[in-house]
Amino acid sequence: MGEQLPTDFMKNILLALFAVTLLAACQTAPEQFGEEDYPKFIGQEFPDFELKDMEGRTVRWSEIKGRPALVNFWFTTCPPCVAEMPHLNALKKDFAGEDIAFLAISPDDSLKIRQFLEKRDFNFDIIPNAQAYINFFGNEYPMNVFIDRRGIIRHARGAIPTSFDQRHPQGFMDDRQFRRMLGQLAR
Repeated sequence: MGEQLPTDFMKNILLALFAVTLLAACQTAPEQFGEEDYPKFIGQEFPDFELKDMEGRTVRWSEIKGRPALVNFWFTTCPPCVAEMPHLNALKKDFAGEDIAFLAISPDDSLKIRQFLEKRDFNFDIIPNAQAYINFFGNEYPMNVFIDRRGIIRHARGAIPTSFDQRHPQGFMDDRQFRRMLGQLAR
């Protein structure tokens, strides 16, 4: 019978293999800027709408067109939608001087959204009760659509990407791509 390796030695080898595997998996991938989650929308004109906001005022896309826009499709019980809200709020704050429209379109009714907003902040202009409009985009949540001044969809992404590194082995929302996309639209 062959000689058995000491248990501590085997544990160290397994830990080393695990660490190498983890490091390889956690390396930030090369920038995939330009890769889209929803390529079928890229280059299309953002579809017109006439919807009511949380206060019952009519919001028309035709009145927003001419400004770059970030439109977020979300709902109150969508965990990834809720997780990205602090980052979306930060983006809106950081681009406050750029005249970018920040809209959040939801199928939820205004009462449900108001109750949600009692516990969380979401600083986009919110449009409730928009299921019929959302159907055009296929009910994918969250979806973030970046639209240029001419009303053309330039990027269509899901949630803000999650990155992993040695300091954040559980991952962190990495909004650098979203910031670059907004910066391009603002120029």
